[in-house]
Amino acid sequence: EGLKKLQNDFPKLISNVRGKGLMCAYDFENGEMRNRALKAFWARKMLVLPCGDVSIRFRPALNVPIEDLNAALDISREVFKECSK
Repeated sequence: EGLKKLQNDFPKLISNVRGKGLMCAYDFENGEMRNRALKAFWARKMLVLPCGDVSIRFRPALNVPIEDLNAALDISREVFKECSK
């Protein structure tokens, strides 16, 4: 739900938001933008992984607190703003 909102807020940056349970992924327009976003996430100490040529995946522990999930959405918003410049 939170990632779908981010997709609506950044439609030119991310697309194809998908997931099952806590595992989710989304696509960028190209690999260069995906790699730029990866570096921005890692600089903020958020572990996300590349998936395929243009996707990022996020798979937190099953016992992750809701506060950490909300923080991950906040960090995602920061990264997407940075990458939109």
